[in-house]
Amino acid sequence: VWTAWNDGTCFLKSNADKSVPKKGAKAAKVANSVGSFLGAATPSACDKPVEDVDYEGNDIKFTQRSNSDDCCDDCTKTPGCVAYVWTAWNDGTCFLKSNADKSVPKKGAKAAKVVF
Repeated sequence: VWTAWNDGTCFLKSNADKSVPKKGAKAAKVANSVGSFLGAATPSACDKPVEDVDYEGNDIKFTQRSNSDDCCDDCTKTPGCVAYVWTAWNDGTCFLKSNADKSVPKKGAKAAKVVF
């Protein structure tokens, strides 16, 4: 809920079951793909990996995985992870990313973003 109090303040709510009128306030609910309310964004899956792409920098950590399919699970279980890049380096490595804004070409890499 946003109000003009203190030059504009957003109040994040853990529950939106009950609403009451408040002059000047603006409110919205965050919904997932099927339209139900989410109390907090929780990663659930990843987009289909894109071939030959790297999300440059922003590495949180890396995990050893023989294929890119296992990287999504690692990323969704890692706080702050929004994407991963898999390469064949060291018999397969997932680079878990905190940001995926900058993509660059990288031959052989597979990159995907987390779906919230």
